[in-house]
Amino acid sequence: MAAPFRCMSSIEHDALGREVSRSDTDWATDGQPLLSLTSTTTYDHWGNVAQVTAGNGVTTHTLHDPIAQTEQRWQSAQGKAGSLEVVHKNLSGSPVKTELFDDGDGDPGKRRLVRTIYQLRDGLDRVIEQSVVPAVGMGSSTHTTYDAFSRVVERLEVGDSQARKTLWTYAPHSNSEHPASVALQTVENP
Repeated sequence: MAAPFRCMSSIEHDALGREVSRSDTDWATDGQPLLSLTSTTTYDHWGNVAQVTAGNGVTTHTLHDPIAQTEQRWQSAQGKAGSLEVVHKNLSGSPVKTELFDDGDGDPGKRRLVRTIYQLRDGLDRVIEQSVVPAVGMGSSTHTTYDAFSRVVERLEVGDSQARKTLWTYAPHSNSEHPASVALQTVENP
């Protein structure tokens, strides 16, 4: 006699067809369920995912603001909130500024800025400059140059005392990313 079918996953949807609950079950060889974990998802008024609570009790929060073009993300568990990430986006929806705050020792009102990442983009929405600015200490920046096929041909990474330049050349027979050579140079800070 064949073994009966076992439910491995059960998913519930709302009226708009979005997943709101998912239960995954692991079974033992004797046919008894070993473990069943259920995750739930809630949505904001814009239809974006607002909260996902995993089977282990960790809740991932996402707060979208399409008017201000920002997104805030953090996790919480057992009444304590984790670090906060605030992403500022351009009209294409790509990140241009990301702020990371610490957990504030579990108190969201006491969060402190840890670092800010700025991304400068060109007209094709490619990152041409990225700067990491910590709240304390020296920052770093990366400058990227692309060819006509949007392949990276030069990347200059500027840190504390010296800079590193990486140069790429590509196979002349192709417009895809088929590197022919990669060269690494150490240069003085500009």
